[in-house]
Amino acid sequence: MPISVGNSMIQTKKMLFYFLIVLIGGAILSMLLPACITFRLSKKEIAKKFQGAPYQPIDINYTVGSRPMHAVLVGDTNLPLVVFIHGSPGSWSDYTEFMKDSLLLQKVCMISVDRAGFGYSGFGIPEISLQQQAANFSPLLEKYGKNKPTILIGHSYGGPVVAQFALDFPQLISGIIFLAPSLDPTLEPLKWYQIPAHWPIVKQIIPKVAMVSNEEILALKSCLETILPRYQEIQTPTIMVQGMKDILVDPGNADFVKKMIINAPLEMVIEPEMNHFIPWSHPHLVTNSILKMLEKIKTETR
Repeated sequence: MPISVGNSMIQTKKMLFYFLIVLIGGAILSMLLPACITFRLSKKEIAKKFQGAPYQPIDINYTVGSRPMHAVLVGDTNLPLVVFIHGSPGSWSDYTEFMKDSLLLQKVCMISVDRAGFGYSGFGIPEISLQQQAANFSPLLEKYGKNKPTILIGHSYGGPVVAQFALDFPQLISGIIFLAPSLDPTLEPLKWYQIPAHWPIVKQIIPKVAMVSNEEILALKSCLETILPRYQEIQTPTIMVQGMKDILVDPGNADFVKKMIINAPLEMVIEPEMNHFIPWSHPHLVTNSILKMLEKIKTETR
């Protein structure tokens, strides 16, 4: 009995310790970073980034249910479409360098999205359903990807959104590209800070972008378990890009993709020394994957 009481007290002390860490950390972040930790660019910042670019960005605003959604389009809408989906946290601006790339703009039109809760898609209001995350983008692809090749790219948490989309809306896409995706539910361990960060009092203190990220990641494992039996339904050509020095998303996800996607053409791009931040550290791999996928689609449609 004394041992049980002792263990209970230790656990209580640990939880209080974690609570204090998250509470103090959240308070400090809120004081020091009240505006800049939003991942949202101002019009002035966007204009500066795209100064001299082949195409200027065009805002797309639409509504899904009660959720305002936002995305940005660049390029010739008569060309094949590439849609970028960011991780957690993030925003459409994660992909600005690709959207200015003159080589890509000769071959594709590009859309980069703000996922629910980030950017200008109902900022600060989380969406924990992976199924709804995917459904939020179907109006975009129905409008801009109609009757032409469409490639969906997802980095990190964006990977599960792409997988869900490929399962629920296969008719809207021609190819999918995973960049260090979180797909294997067994590789999604609960981290010590996620529970206290979910407590109502803490959620009021930490930056909204951190709160939204924590809420959707907390629910991710359950969502991934739901789609686990369905991977064999994916028949869309797929490219998987993974770095083995990734310390944020387990590189074992590469083995998971190889094991689960068995009814679609699959190409694995594994880099032993690469980290998690592929769009920034190895942008050429993203560009090469887009160009490869365009060729795969052409071959399949001949």
